[in-house]
Amino acid sequence: MMVNEIRNVANLIEQGLESYFINQQQLPIVLSPVNSDFDIKQWAKNSKSLIRSLVLEYGGVLFRGFDIVGTDNFEQFVSTAISSDWGKYQEKATPRSHVKGKVFTATEYLNDRVILPHNENSYVKSWPGYIAFYAQVVAETGGETPLIDCREMYKKIPSEILAEFSEKGVEYVRNYGYGMGLPWKEAYAVSDRDEMNHYCAENNISIKWIDDDKIQLRSRRWAVITHPATKEKLWFNHGVFFNMYALEEELKSLFLSCYGEDELPYNTYYGDGSKIEKSTIDTLLKLYETQKIKYPYEENDVLILDNMRVAHGREAFTGERQVYVAMMEQVSYETIEGISHFIEPALISGDEDVLVF
Repeated sequence: MMVNEIRNVANLIEQGLESYFINQQQLPIVLSPVNSDFDIKQWAKNSKSLIRSLVLEYGGVLFRGFDIVGTDNFEQFVSTAISSDWGKYQEKATPRSHVKGKVFTATEYLNDRVILPHNENSYVKSWPGYIAFYAQVVAETGGETPLIDCREMYKKIPSEILAEFSEKGVEYVRNYGYGMGLPWKEAYAVSDRDEMNHYCAENNISIKWIDDDKIQLRSRRWAVITHPATKEKLWFNHGVFFNMYALEEELKSLFLSCYGEDELPYNTYYGDGSKIEKSTIDTLLKLYETQKIKYPYEENDVLILDNMRVAHGREAFTGERQVYVAMMEQVSYETIEGISHFIEPALISGDEDVLVF
């Protein structure tokens, strides 16, 4: 354990808390009680502005050793500590189950696979400003939630790659009705074709109806944003996460043996529709790996992250792992300077093409 001089928390020891870091990157800052009878709920109620400032300053706060047990207590705590203005999980890409209230399971994916780093819903027109994790059951081995400082990603991406993405953004392509992934009705929370067309028009997603069940969606979004509070540049996108070159080799071979590239469940391109080079994806994957900040969970850990500044993933694991998620404070792209030009009109195509402004 490294104990450093920590800005913004000089009086915490007087309040019955200790603060420290568990890595050189100082992400996250850790708060723990000095005594076992510490009332974390009352402290959070009186200290919301401090907690929010710590998340803003350090990117994330890990609450460790407190009496936060069960999903009900987790939901109540993050509501008190950060906000009861709950965020949304939109345009679902991976399965997760609703537990109760505003709590969901973390992404449900094979234990022996890694989930690549990403910022929650960075490909949607609005996203949660905060995301919180609660570790109720810790994996036997692995199962960490690796963190990526998106400021450092922005600084370390080779200049020619960064320039390409900064200028063009990212185009996301998703296909439904081919027997892979979530059905489009579930992913977009709609019940029929008209509702789907309306959702796409409202959210600047071009939709092509191949038949009544098969559709292709395309949307242009940003790769880099400016943090609205700190004004720092951040690498903020799912450009690698959804790209075919980032798939494990066996999955990529399986997908391409069943579908053409234009029919893959998901893929990404530069914002002008041109292909992202495999070498570029490989470079970004290696950089994500070198930038990962990992530490093992302890039972009843609660981690609160700034979803714009910090990306997260999941490491492979053995044994049982129960980690739950809540999201707070939706942020609209309209409040972020310099990215509105990436949002384009939606083209609804099927029997006839309609450009929707």
